Amino acid sequence: MIKNGTTRTANAVADADATAPSLEGITAAATPALPKLIGENRAPTPKLQSVKVSQGVSQGLLINQVQPVYPPSAVRIKREGAVERRATISTRGDITTVKVVSGDPLLAPAAVEAVKQWKYRPYLLNDTPVEMQTPITVKFSLPR
Repeated sequence: MIKNGTTRTANAVADADATAPSLEGITAAATPALPKLIGENRAPTPKLQSVKVSQGVSQGLLINQVQPVYPPSAVRIKREGAVERRATISTRGDITTVKVVSGDPLLAPAAVEAVKQWKYRPYLLNDTPVEMQTPITVKFSLPR
């Protein structure tokens, strides 16, 4: 290779590239301390906020089930059917929220009012009560 009128051989270039930087003068005090990876600086274990359970599991935990009052207007027009909801149950077994997923709008308010009064045993995960979300179906059928 020619640089500024001088010729260097390939070996001279390879020798120049192979020179490693000196580590002299670097001490442990000059390098920053590594963070602790275990012990007091460890991130907290996340807590499970709520768990989704099937309707069958939640039925097994049901302590008190209040039957819905059939709306008189629905009886008059002979309206029947199922109302599907999603409920959130607290760690103490109380219904905290109820959302209607599907069903007749004439029957849904009665179903929601009844379900809000239901009581469950707490759902335990590793011996700790956790909030649960579950589907709940209330069926309305006229007496025969």
